[in-house]
Amino acid sequence: MTFHFRGLRTLLFVSALVTVSAYAADDPFVGTWKLEPNKIQFAGQVIEIKDLGGNRYVENGSTPREYIAAGEDHPFPRGGTYSIDKESTDRWVFTYKHDGSVTGHNVWTLSNGGQQFKLELKRTMADGSLYTQVESLSRVGSGSGFAGKWQTQTVEVTPLNFVIKPYGNNGLAFATPSSKEHQEMRFDGKDYPDLGPDVRPGDTSCAKRIDQHTIQMTKKLNGKVTSTQEWVVSPDGMTFTITSYATGQTKPIVEVFAKQM
Repeated sequence: MTFHFRGLRTLLFVSALVTVSAYAADDPFVGTWKLEPNKIQFAGQVIEIKDLGGNRYVENGSTPREYIAAGEDHPFPRGGTYSIDKESTDRWVFTYKHDGSVTGHNVWTLSNGGQQFKLELKRTMADGSLYTQVESLSRVGSGSGFAGKWQTQTVEVTPLNFVIKPYGNNGLAFATPSSKEHQEMRFDGKDYPDLGPDVRPGDTSCAKRIDQHTIQMTKKLNGKVTSTQEWVVSPDGMTFTITSYATGQTKPIVEVFAKQM
């Protein structure tokens, strides 16, 4: 469960109706947490964009996907549609829609002779709030236009709230209210579905409780592992850190949250 998008790589989080137990009520994970954007460690993530010809491209990152850069609307894996306006060889504008209404834009821009790549995402969340994300990447090796390998240098995001509640006698429920994404999970090694308006079919998670302050999470798509994560609450209960290791990446993504009182 991570907050990053790249061209709508989605946040995963949770609302829930819960049964409160005495143990769960004292759980250090329970509460409302706010992302601290200045503490995100995202540098070193690598994506590769391949030009397949005929206006078809594949992005191989933590969430592989194929794009058709031909102007008309096409189905988006998380629901709704997308279209790409190739304004120039150095600037593409993605438009995302749900039920015909525009829900977001993503602008890709090249600079410095094609050596720098900037992604600027603006998205209207399910609750009507605005989410923004800006990534700066540098080219790794050779390539032409947007095709090639790119390594993330910096990321700026809108801070979001993440809510954790008890679930039954041995579980937790996770929520991102702004995106209305949610999950209810017990720590029994089973896969639990990720739910919400932008969640791909087949997204699941399973988790193991290491101790009161540590959880190990495994994210899957159609049974295939996409990332492993370590969730840790600090001894004073005021800081919550998610360290994510995406399949195929050599460096983790680290996100830090502050408890809201």
